[in-house]
Amino acid sequence: MESLGSTNEIAQNKLILLYLFKKIEIPLSSLQVYKIILENNFMNYFILQHSLDELAEQGMLDSSRNEGRHFYRLSGEGEKMVGLFLNKLPLGIKKRIDNSAKTIRKQIRNETL
Repeated sequence: MESLGSTNEIAQNKLILLYLFKKIEIPLSSLQVYKIILENNFMNYFILQHSLDELAEQGMLDSSRNEGRHFYRLSGEGEKMVGLFLNKLPLGIKKRIDNSAKTIRKQIRNETL
């Protein structure tokens, strides 16, 4: 089985997800998260799935089901974690998320209308 990376890489991938949820500010379906992360080459599918599962289990993301779809949103604990470790997120990745958050949010709202 392929490794999910070093401890630092795993933590960084989780931080990318938490920061994405912070910037998007609305619940995202699993499919929407996959699309955003994979289209931007932030991490591969297997790492993404593992990270999402762990963040939900650890209470960093709140998860819910609606009409058969799984949705995630940043929890209070996740918000604290982003605040504590934001300086560990590479500046290039942070800027990419910052620059695309408004567009992503608009696309998601258009999809749900």
